[in-house]
Amino acid sequence: MSSIDSIENRLQGFDAAILATCYALETRPVTGGSYEKTPNDKTTEFYMDRPRSDTYQVFDFPDHSFDLFRSSLEGCRAAGIKRLIIVETDSQFEREFSPRDKYLDMLNTCGIPYAYIRPNGQLENSPNSWTFAKGVQGDLLIERGHSLDPSSKNLGVLYREDLAAVIVQSLLSLDWSINSVINVGCTGPTSTRKDDAAVAKEWCVNSERLKSLLEEN
Repeated sequence: MSSIDSIENRLQGFDAAILATCYALETRPVTGGSYEKTPNDKTTEFYMDRPRSDTYQVFDFPDHSFDLFRSSLEGCRAAGIKRLIIVETDSQFEREFSPRDKYLDMLNTCGIPYAYIRPNGQLENSPNSWTFAKGVQGDLLIERGHSLDPSSKNLGVLYREDLAAVIVQSLLSLDWSINSVINVGCTGPTSTRKDDAAVAKEWCVNSERLKSLLEEN
């Protein structure tokens, strides 16, 4: 994640990339039989927000996250990435991170069109096992803009699975040549129920609702 050349090489053949603004780093033993050289080798894994359980010591240094973000942008540009999805994860950490305007300044300098997604709420895993049959489980609110004006008030909990669905739908629905800022919140569980015929037309249950929300804003 810190080597621009390494990032570029691994992104060859991809059209889009998803980045976070802040990362948590966790040092863990290398999985046996993979790429370790000695039995005590360690590797550093990164998370786009805080991991749900700190099995090992987790580090969330602001300067290091900013360096990772900058290196990732440079690697994406070098690899010819055509679209970026940026997930603002600053609010998921207790530490104070870089001013948000710095992210947009870097994105605009980079020149790759982007969608900047801002979760309005604490990210948590869905209490129900995520399945295709259940799909998007929250009643989501989506607002689009073009600047980092103060977002809507914190609405509580936003499921990571639902946020992931918004990311995918934004790649499918939005014009890749236009920059946009997207605020995403959740007011509670969705009450939408669909018959099998309607579900068969969606890549994810309730994804049509996400498409409508993104396109009407």
